[in-house]
Amino acid sequence: MDRRSPAGSRDPERIEVFDELYEATFAQVLAFCRRRTPSLEDAEDAVAEVFLIAWRKLDRATSADSPLLWLYAVAAKVVANQRRGRRRFLRLVDRVARFVDPGLEPGVEEQMLTAAAAADVVAALGRLRPLDRELLRLVAYERLTYAEAGQVVGLSETTVRSRVFRARRRLRRHLDATRRDDPGLVDTHRHERPEPPPGNGRETQP
Repeated sequence: MDRRSPAGSRDPERIEVFDELYEATFAQVLAFCRRRTPSLEDAEDAVAEVFLIAWRKLDRATSADSPLLWLYAVAAKVVANQRRGRRRFLRLVDRVARFVDPGLEPGVEEQMLTAAAAADVVAALGRLRPLDRELLRLVAYERLTYAEAGQVVGLSETTVRSRVFRARRRLRRHLDATRRDDPGLVDTHRHERPEPPPGNGRETQP
């Protein structure tokens, strides 16, 4: 991991103090975060944030009875926030998964996320047109009606309904292609229900 040098400071004494703190505690703080995060990348992100906070509050960090314990306390909060953010992200991904496949049985969405489907959903969303991607987010994430989503993007309710219908089908095809490549993932076709064509008044929203 590269050192995240403090930016915007021209105080050599302050930089020297920070460098000494960094050199003395980096390995311990990284180990602390690594034991509490699912990946090295997550741990490194947490450590970067910890030392950014330490730079901003350098006087408090260096004047503590134990600077390392002070950093541990900061790291615990950073990791907890990171974990909450990840859970929020997974809940959003779960909404999209259930919106795309309303026939998923209880618990299937959890299996999908456990099998790293979150990354698959994000990647599949990235393959959609920007407007279609935004419409799915508005309807699945923000839970807007088609009419409300149309007001946000400047389209009629009918147009939004049609675009969302087609975007759902494209997104599902991308996800199913991924699952066929990896037999360990859930195949959404097993739980798929026939969908009525857009505009007949029977299409439902999440």
